[in-house]
Amino acid sequence: MTGLDYFTSQRAKGCKCQNIALVTDDINIDVAKKATNLSCQLFSKPFDAKELSRWLNNIEQSFDDNVTLTNWFQE
Repeated sequence: MTGLDYFTSQRAKGCKCQNIALVTDDINIDVAKKATNLSCQLFSKPFDAKELSRWLNNIEQSFDDNVTLTNWFQE
């Protein structure tokens, strides 16, 4: 199962995760279209750590500091 297959399955199950990165050494038009449809950010192998860091920083800056996150481990 590829990462695209996995996230296609997750979306079909209702996953609402907004920030998905896929790292692959097989980027082509079909893969790029599928990733775009899934709202995934594609990085090609070998990936540039600075590019990934910029992407993560942009996501972090978009967070609302006033939102309380769920504690998944709380009983």
